[in-house]
Amino acid sequence: MVTGDSKRQKRIEIRLSNEEYEIICQKAFKSRLQIAVYLRECGLNKKLQESIPIAELKKLQEQNRMISGIGNNLNQVVKKMHQEGFVKNAKEITELINKLQTIIY
Repeated sequence: MVTGDSKRQKRIEIRLSNEEYEIICQKAFKSRLQIAVYLRECGLNKKLQESIPIAELKKLQEQNRMISGIGNNLNQVVKKMHQEGFVKNAKEITELINKLQTIIY
């Protein structure tokens, strides 16, 4: 059984064409792994996934932040609604629902 805890003492040297080297470098970069780690995991039949592109990751983080903020607002409105009644807060609730729909869709 192979474990990641053991000290690595063996080296493997391989020769690649420029094209092969570039392909491996690109795949390692997309997986956000160092080349040696990428090749080791490929060789040990570990499942590798490409990382989410940074631009998309930032977009998802921003959407998550917006949804969290709206959730906090919604909680405050519901608390206020319980204290003051639905009619006084119906406009705020409708606005929050509309914001959520624009983010989700």
